[in-house]
Amino acid sequence: MKESQFKFDNIPKGEKFICLFSSGKDCNLALSIALQTGEAVALLHCVFDNDSHEPATYLNSEKKDKNIEKQAEVLEIPVDYCIGHWTKWNKLIKIYKKYIEQGVKYIVLGDLKSEISVDYQNKLCKSVGLIPFFPLYQKPYDIIMSEFENRNIEAIISVIRSDKIPNNWLGKIFNRETYDNFKLLNIDPMGENGEFHTTVLNSDCFKRRLNYKILGKDSRQIFIELL
Repeated sequence: MKESQFKFDNIPKGEKFICLFSSGKDCNLALSIALQTGEAVALLHCVFDNDSHEPATYLNSEKKDKNIEKQAEVLEIPVDYCIGHWTKWNKLIKIYKKYIEQGVKYIVLGDLKSEISVDYQNKLCKSVGLIPFFPLYQKPYDIIMSEFENRNIEAIISVIRSDKIPNNWLGKIFNRETYDNFKLLNIDPMGENGEFHTTVLNSDCFKRRLNYKILGKDSRQIFIELL
């Protein structure tokens, strides 16, 4: 990894943390930053239930859970699951407390601009004594894009909002060219408003690059299996 052009805040050296992990580019970048000083205890992945407002075909997919486990394998960090949307307060409190009892002080999150999400996590963490760490929050997008490149984060576009992005972008790699094209579409070029989601194939934190095979595709998502 090249020396970063931007100085990110970080958690104290040697402190244990968990990472709220979706499988996408932003949480992987936040994790990469945190691993420079901290010790990852677990990846926390929310498995969405039937009460979720998210599309069931994408978020309830058994294949997606297997992909998370494959990413965890090459990260060499165990994955833990929370059943329900990330706003399920009581369920997250129970999980957060479990890790606090193991000496964890921090949770790493990949939010970029969402004030609602950051405010929610700040209140939730304060209620249990966990410290939220948002290394990417309100950072300039050009800096974040440079860090994706610097940290060798390679991600495939696996879900789109078809009313915002043409479906020919499904299956494409998110890189600087993609980022520049998305800016021309007059959307958030990082997908912070749900315009698209990614699945990470490689990172400076991975022990090896993940290959994949395409299982299927519809108008808004591509189904892949990480190998």
